[in-house]
Amino acid sequence: MGRIGRVAGLLAGVAVLVGLVTGCEPNYEVKRTEVNLALPCNGTTTIAADWAIPQGVTPTGFVWLQHGFARSNDNMASLETRYASRGWIVVTPNLAAFGSCNINDSGAHSAIASLLAGSTAAGSNLEASYDAARTKLGLPAANLPANFVLSGHSAGGAAMTVVGGLVNTNASSTVRARLKGLVLLDPVENSGNGMAAQLPNLANKPVYTISGGDSSCNSNSSGTKALLPRRSGFVGVRLPSGCHCDAEGDSTDGLCTLVCGTPKAANKDALKQLAGDWVSDLLAGKVTASAYPGGDYYEKTKAAGTISTLTGTA
Repeated sequence: MGRIGRVAGLLAGVAVLVGLVTGCEPNYEVKRTEVNLALPCNGTTTIAADWAIPQGVTPTGFVWLQHGFARSNDNMASLETRYASRGWIVVTPNLAAFGSCNINDSGAHSAIASLLAGSTAAGSNLEASYDAARTKLGLPAANLPANFVLSGHSAGGAAMTVVGGLVNTNASSTVRARLKGLVLLDPVENSGNGMAAQLPNLANKPVYTISGGDSSCNSNSSGTKALLPRRSGFVGVRLPSGCHCDAEGDSTDGLCTLVCGTPKAANKDALKQLAGDWVSDLLAGKVTASAYPGGDYYEKTKAAGTISTLTGTA
């Protein structure tokens, strides 16, 4: 979304309590703060990274959540908190829209893959950023979990697909096994940014999407159109009345809604529920039946016209 700028006002170190959607899913208190992250790109590029850490649970996985083009971690705060409230650590870094190491840059994608591959090593850049976040929030030291899921909105979805493909072709089988899957959010594939080329490298990993209808803001569903021919079976859902700002939800701003439309409550709710369920399933190695075709929540939401099923054509 090239015309949309960063929104300031990140709340550092605040505790957020997310309301329950169902009576049986976790709902942990979440603390959030922003610290620096050293990205090994163009030498070393220091970027801001928002960390969301659930309280009262020992997380066994984390989520790298990437914002869209010319957006920021501020705009993903609502979904970031939802993911974390389910019991997972979430890191949401800021990537520039232009210049070196930008969100569409292959060097940045390789750098992120390198960070993730070495995240369990003592003193790694990602671990150092996580440690700094815990210190800033007054939390005791703890190691970052090994397993992770990649999730991204718009160009961030394409970027995470590329990163995922790079991680999943790492020489180490241990590194490859730590990637549990991807949850994309109305991904946008721009010419040359590598999403389509990397999807074959993710053939053995779950990749789900929650996509909107064709619009100028998602380049006429370019990311979804790159995804479907390279997958088979259930790939995710479309929000027929959705807009490109749905993934940002309550964290979006007037500029996004002016350019791309105002998210509807039903679409925001469905996106957070399904994305949260899929992320939890990938990291916990379980299946929440209600979040897939045939399940109660899924079928009810489909019958209401809020979602339709996306199936791969490979």
